[in-house]
Amino acid sequence: MTHSPLTDVPVLVEREVVADGTGCLVRVQFNRPDRLNAVDLDLLTAFGDVMSSVAEVGDDGLPVRAVVLSGAGKTLSAGADLMNVVGGGQDPAAIMAAASRAVLGVLDCPVPVLCALTGKSAGFGVSLGLAADITVMAENGALVLSFADVGLSADGGISQLLPSAVGRQVASRMLLTGERVDAATALSTGLVAETAPDADVVRRTEELAATIAAKPAGAVRGIKRTLSATVRADIVAALDLEAVIQEPLLAGPELKAAAQRFFGR
Repeated sequence: MTHSPLTDVPVLVEREVVADGTGCLVRVQFNRPDRLNAVDLDLLTAFGDVMSSVAEVGDDGLPVRAVVLSGAGKTLSAGADLMNVVGGGQDPAAIMAAASRAVLGVLDCPVPVLCALTGKSAGFGVSLGLAADITVMAENGALVLSFADVGLSADGGISQLLPSAVGRQVASRMLLTGERVDAATALSTGLVAETAPDADVVRRTEELAATIAAKPAGAVRGIKRTLSATVRADIVAALDLEAVIQEPLLAGPELKAAAQRFFGR
């Protein structure tokens, strides 16, 4: 880990995830644009490591006031990397453990995590957007709830996060039909905090982060902690159940068939 001489905020570089600090802001970026930042065991592990390091920096009293999460290229994440998850022999239990750690890394971060949802985010990418404290979505973007389409159940805590935002009936419709949610609907149903022109999503997210960073640090951390505490137990329970259900599906024939259809095109 190296430190910036100006900010003393670490610059963390993993192959799949990059984090850098400017002033009181830490930017964390998924760094697999050639694969639309699709998640597999390696990316999930790297993201969990980065979020753990960010939390340690904040606890050490260094000037971290907010985190901005984004994806290099067109989207935050297109969901599961079918090639690596199915064809790479990755262990389903390890994948689900890493996914849970990633979501809890956002929830347990001592400072607010703001998420920039650019383009079309799918699957676990949607879960992370819902887990963040504040999410800004591109006006022409979409949330693609495609779990069932590829033979998977819900994961990333979305079985708790989604119905908490839109209610059980609407959440059931969205997940069971593989609904594609546009930005206007996402905003009106409380799935995101704001929308912004496509080219301005990251800038607007960083602008909000800067506004938060200017507030008294103790107050900001207190609000983050109390809001997270009210839902943490339910999210942990959801993650645990999701893992039990999802692990066999990750090794199941439906996901393999979906991967064959996708890569056979």
